[in-house]
Parts: sequence; C-alpha cells; structure tokens
Amino acid sequence: MPSDPRAVPDELRSINSNLKAVVTFKNLTHRPATLFWLNFRGERVQYKTLQSQEHYHMNTFATHKWIVRDANTGDHLQVDGCHIYDPRPWNGENHRVLILILLPVYSLKDICIQAVRDRISSCNPIEKLEIPTSIKEELRSAFKQQIDIKHNLNLFK
Repeated sequence: MPSDPRAVPDELRSINSNLKAVVTFKNLTHRPATLFWLNFRGERVQYKTLQSQEHYHMNTFATHKWIVRDANTGDHLQVDGCHIYDPRPWNGENHRVLILILLPVYSLKDICIQAVRDRISSCNPIEKLEIPTSIKEELRSAFKQQIDIKHNLNLFK
C-alpha cells in the first residue's frame, strides 16, 4: 500500500472524521459476514463478524468507507446495495440508518468457481481439471484466499 494516502483514490479510502454517521449493519445472508473499515490509507481494518440475521450498531463517520466479505471464503457481499458503503452524515434523527448486507448477484462463472473451490481440499486437483487455464488460475487464487482466511481465523482462537 502506498505510504502517501493521496496515492489511493478517495473512493477506496476514508477521508476524514468530521461528520458523524450512526448506522446498524444487518446481515441478511446465510453466510457469516465480516465488516471491514477502509482506513485513511485504504487498508482493511477488521471490525466485526456478523452471523446470519445478526445486527451491529456502529457509530462511524461520513466519508468512512466500509466493505463486507464472507468470513469463511472472502467472497464479496453487498452492503447497502454496493460493494463499498459510504455512510451519509447523521442529521440528528432519533434512529440509526439500517444498512442491509446481502448476497450480490454473482456471475455463473463466479458461482462455479466458488462451488469447485468449496469442494476441493488442495490446489493439486485443479491441474487435472479439463478447463481453461485462466479458470484454473482463478480457482488457485480463490483456493489460496480461502486458505489464508482459515489460517487467519486460527490465529485468533
């Protein structure tokens, strides 16, 4: 990640902490969903993992960017209908803004890669599959991402 935050586009990082935003994230998927704040350098900072139907009250700021990933696979999930959530400022309302976490509409290719990834125990069988090399590369990448997530989960046990 660049040391100069200005090298990261504003859409991919938090800008300032001037205006409060009060939200409630609610996971409407069947997957565990991990909330990440994109800090001022655009780096992911893990905040909370929500199980299905669980919610989390968050005091944050307008211009603070949030993303959500499947806690087990790293697959992206939608937050408020987008891949990156940018809260609106709090205007003194007596309620929090409800932000829904949903499954995106994955392409057929993405669904197939997820299905194969979830059914193999190592990268070795990928080479034996009679599929295009580009798909094999995506499978290796998806499998590595899943292994990295499982490794990181074990660090916190």
